[in-house]
Amino acid sequence: MANILLIHTGGTIACTPTDNGLAPQPDLLEKHAKIIAADYTDIQLDMHAIKPIIDSSDMTPNHWNIMLEILLQHQQYYDGFVITHGTDTMAYSTAAIAYSLPKSFSKPIIFTGSMQPIGVVGSDADNNLRDAIIAATYQKNTGVYLQFAHQLLNGKAISKYRAKSENAFIMLETVNDIYHHDDLSDGYFYDANKRMVMLTMTPGFDSRIMANILTQCDGAVLRCFGCGNVGNDYHIFEALSNAKENNKPVIAISQALYGHMNIGKYAAGSLLNSELVIDGCNLHAEAAYIFLAQLLSGHDIRIIPHGTS
Repeated sequence: MANILLIHTGGTIACTPTDNGLAPQPDLLEKHAKIIAADYTDIQLDMHAIKPIIDSSDMTPNHWNIMLEILLQHQQYYDGFVITHGTDTMAYSTAAIAYSLPKSFSKPIIFTGSMQPIGVVGSDADNNLRDAIIAATYQKNTGVYLQFAHQLLNGKAISKYRAKSENAFIMLETVNDIYHHDDLSDGYFYDANKRMVMLTMTPGFDSRIMANILTQCDGAVLRCFGCGNVGNDYHIFEALSNAKENNKPVIAISQALYGHMNIGKYAAGSLLNSELVIDGCNLHAEAAYIFLAQLLSGHDIRIIPHGTS
């Protein structure tokens, strides 16, 4: 008998129509999960819903801490875990949990959700939830995964790239890892009070906006052009210099989903080639944001580029 804990955070999978649009409805998912679990004599499914359940656009680092605490408190009692979650910030949360677990955690964690609410005719919710429960039961590898559209994806390397299709997520070909020098048996929790932002370079980007934002936050992810280009606006250099002087880390990554950073290859990226930023290698945006959150939470970490150790 496999003991599985379903941690329910909300999302489309548990939504019903309201006057203001779809919104998560308490107890809806639990009823369907019990029906699914009843089909399997070798699965004991228990459920734990955070309160209140939320739309994933309301997800915060504090919610990551809640999920992490539930996992750590129950790891000795369960053989696997399923986490139901909205799709909009799914990739942030899978990375957040994957990079916050202690090295000793040895149970599979399967995230899932849906593009249509459970119980709606033609919804993908029932299949995704069933597949996730089965994956949590029989998945031999530990770690964090996303079960979606009949695919089991590495939770460290996913990104939502379709807004409506049931096949909403892509798994990137290469995965950087984040290594903790400090081995904490109680996990790597997040400082929910830190102010983080993600900045995207665009044609005509106003460096004064960057300068102002960097004075208001504790750290930033900077999505650069290509392999690390930001143009030749000297005010960007000044903004990044001020951030570094004030101990505000800036993680530089590419806007492209594939490939990696190569800061200084082009003159248009030379402003970054002075240790003003942390090279995000080929971290995708969600993972880079989690790396920043871990860094600002005081954890001793570094990025391990793909293919190295």
